[in-house]
Amino acid sequence: VGGLASGGGGWRSVPMPTFEGTGIIKIKLFVLTCSDRAARGDYKDLSGPTVEKAIREVVEGLKGRVEVADVNRAVCEDDRNAIVGALKGWGATGFGEAEVGIIITTGGTGFSLRDVAPEATREVLIKDTSNILQHALMLCSEKQPLACLSRGICGLMHKNVLVANLPGQPDACKDVVDAVMPGILHWAKASVTSLSDV
Repeated sequence: VGGLASGGGGWRSVPMPTFEGTGIIKIKLFVLTCSDRAARGDYKDLSGPTVEKAIREVVEGLKGRVEVADVNRAVCEDDRNAIVGALKGWGATGFGEAEVGIIITTGGTGFSLRDVAPEATREVLIKDTSNILQHALMLCSEKQPLACLSRGICGLMHKNVLVANLPGQPDACKDVVDAVMPGILHWAKASVTSLSDV
């Protein structure tokens, strides 16, 4: 995964899953940019498009076994109720048997009082899977040690809907997507092949 795959400091990237026998896994992608200034129109949202592009690039390398079937992007204020409302609305979208929902938030993972993306996300989760994101951030810290300052979490809203909080800086978004997607795709494969529910 670019410069992050080697794990030079001892951390190793998660290998991509194999998809033999799973059919095509379809991703419904949702990207929510949490930013007061972007919501006001003070500047153009750059992190949302960056996340979408980075995920599409990862998926394109999987030779048709996974596809991005639908994309929804939105911008909201750094407001807990607004974020919760957007997440719940997207999580209630219908999903087919071979479909998963991946909801990525960008921004709102810092230390200011207005940075509430993790707190809002925690309200909608039924299972915590933050180790997927924490491992990715450790990989990213080899390139940018300040990656450890991101408070983002990751977890399941439903069996087939995962939410992950990414930082708001576009370059950081790209790095974290590259590092976290193998783990997310392992979850996606398990989600569509498992007969159990959560």
